[in-house]
Amino acid sequence: MGSRSRTLDQMTILSACLKTDFLSLSRSHAMGARGMVATSHPLATAAAQRAFLNGGSAMDAALTAVIVQGVVDPAMTGLGGDCFCLMARDGERVHAFNGSGRSPKKASLCDLRASRIAMGDPAAITIPGAVDAWAQLHEAYGRLPWADLFTDAIALARDGFVVHERVAHDWQGAIPDLTASKTAHPLYLDDQGQSPAAGTIWQFPDLAHTLNLIAQRGPKAFYEGDLATAMVTLAQDLGGQHSLNDFADHRGEWVQPISAPY
Repeated sequence: MGSRSRTLDQMTILSACLKTDFLSLSRSHAMGARGMVATSHPLATAAAQRAFLNGGSAMDAALTAVIVQGVVDPAMTGLGGDCFCLMARDGERVHAFNGSGRSPKKASLCDLRASRIAMGDPAAITIPGAVDAWAQLHEAYGRLPWADLFTDAIALARDGFVVHERVAHDWQGAIPDLTASKTAHPLYLDDQGQSPAAGTIWQFPDLAHTLNLIAQRGPKAFYEGDLATAMVTLAQDLGGQHSLNDFADHRGEWVQPISAPY
């Protein structure tokens, strides 16, 4: 009775604080007992919820969501990006992971500081830090098998997903850059050179293959072998100083998070 009584008291206080006008345009408050997920895409949120239901940790859910996000919202994130994370278990201090990409070892710090690095400049291409970050975060906090994190993303990339209206808006804004790229053009634009409209079912079969390789072989499938060779070759063709060793040696790092009294 004591436990139930405390629960009722807490709900009474919560109900008094959270009063929603259901006739207004505001949303109802989100509440949960076993976990909560919030992303910018419904398919990523749904995948994270499934990770929870399958016995995954909060980290498993977060990683599953971000891997899906890289498929269904390509302008937001992806395999070629970075990963920054703050995390804490109950009663523990907050830990931080810096999964940012590093510049090639051959790059000159003096030259970089003296130049203005434009969006399309090869010096702006860092070694992708996301996949290594996912692996290290999963090793520290994950419960599900590594390959399970990729199941939803692989299926969506292979079988297709409905393009969300906001994603279509951002995608359209990237048409000039995608058109200028001989590698991106055939993947992200149709035969008429247009981006998909909202409601279009779009597929990424090559991305599905890449995600499956990483799921089955781990992060080495990304930072070594054929995938790394293809990325280095493209970067060098653009004028970059990237090497296979840059990819093979990349590691993100655990860091002390920045904090301030409040």
